[in-house]
Amino acid sequence: MASEVLRKRTIARIIKFRTVTPGSPGDTQLSTYFTETDLVITADKALLDILEKCRPYAPCPLPKGELVPAGAAGVSQLITKLS
Repeated sequence: MASEVLRKRTIARIIKFRTVTPGSPGDTQLSTYFTETDLVITADKALLDILEKCRPYAPCPLPKGELVPAGAAGVSQLITKLS
């Protein structure tokens, strides 16, 4: 329970120092799943930046992050990775 509170506070602090965009609430929601996954594949550089900034403070292992291009090229790359 205490580690969950620490994790949420760490994410909230890191996000405070980023520019707020329409995607910020989504990034916050997605970051709650970091502790339950092995791999995060995204076209969102900011989301991966938050993941890496949380890593040194995380009380548990965090997933590997992979950046793919946005749009059709990223979808194609994602399908290839998952095949």
